Amino acid sequence: MKKILLPVDEQRLDPKVFEVARDMALKFEAELVILHVQPDFDLMATQYAPYLLESQTAMGLDNNLFQQASDQIVSTISSQFEEAGIFSVSTHVIEGHPAGDIVDFAEKEGCDLIIMSTHGMGAVRRFLLGSVTNRVVHHATVPVMIIR
Repeated sequence: MKKILLPVDEQRLDPKVFEVARDMALKFEAELVILHVQPDFDLMATQYAPYLLESQTAMGLDNNLFQQASDQIVSTISSQFEEAGIFSVSTHVIEGHPAGDIVDFAEKEGCDLIIMSTHGMGAVRRFLLGSVTNRVVHHATVPVMIIR
């Protein structure tokens, strides 16, 4: 095992997921690849339109803000692993559809394992976007380790 993919969607990583990913990377001397898939801005604006004010610009939402937030997410999590002694860490931010892009990324980058959590999405987000973890499990061509 040379490459472990860890998809993340927020800065706070579940301690159990952190421990498993850290231990697996150390045991196998594997590169830890942290991936954040920023949902397509137009898709988010359409899906969350009922929850937004009159327009996205009224709230100051634009692609740059989402990109900055995404960069901060992967940077924060990468730092946590580096502090724990994992120095073979790479970070990636892509825009698209989370489940499909996680599966595609894992294949394209030659990842040997995907580690994901079963939670992290609120009920509204899960309803709107579906379960990313469930979709990855059913479509990935590499093993997926689910942490509860």
